[in-house]
Amino acid sequence: MHSTAPPGAFLAEELAARKIRPRDIDAGAGWCRGTTKRLIKGAVRVDQSIADGLAIALGTPASTWLVLQRQWDDRPPPDVMAVHNWASNAHMLADLFRIMAPPDGRWCDLTHGTGRWWKSSVNPAPDGMVRCVGPGTANPAPHDVVTDFRATPFADDAFAVTAYDPPYVLKGSDAQFATMAASYGIDDAHGITLDQIVDVNLAKRVKRGIITDGTTSGRGGA
Repeated sequence: MHSTAPPGAFLAEELAARKIRPRDIDAGAGWCRGTTKRLIKGAVRVDQSIADGLAIALGTPASTWLVLQRQWDDRPPPDVMAVHNWASNAHMLADLFRIMAPPDGRWCDLTHGTGRWWKSSVNPAPDGMVRCVGPGTANPAPHDVVTDFRATPFADDAFAVTAYDPPYVLKGSDAQFATMAASYGIDDAHGITLDQIVDVNLAKRVKRGIITDGTTSGRGGA
């Protein structure tokens, strides 16, 4: 048995039916303001404390919310994972890793940037993961590898898994390219081509698998 919607969707329907504002649930449950909105968006899971808070604020059994969360967790994997169904990339990857355990071995995030894929409270980065940031990155951390992701210093098959989220604006305004260049720490996003993205990084830098833009596919073995 599984739920076709997350607990937050049921909560949103309940609030709409009762004409209750999220802030009222925050106050009734004793939560920080904004918690209910995050719960509705899926950024907060229903654990015992959340279920108890909902029971107090809404008068519904805590067990109801725990069952909804468990049914949602037990749902079958979707054929396609689209990030707009999650609160963030990190939340999507956490679900992906729940379905498909991440491979063992050395990891590298070629386009780590600000680390939006890895959040300690949701989807912690693998231990010892090499984090690459672009040459234009302001104040890189001491452990970061400063490199243009199109020409990294790593040997072929240097990592078991490469996390890779390349710039996705291939056509756009100067402002869009400027934003993309800043996000990836590169001087000019206009110069990036699909050939560079695929040939340099996907084909040569991965040994057993790749995570790219929220999906996985095997390359060069299992």
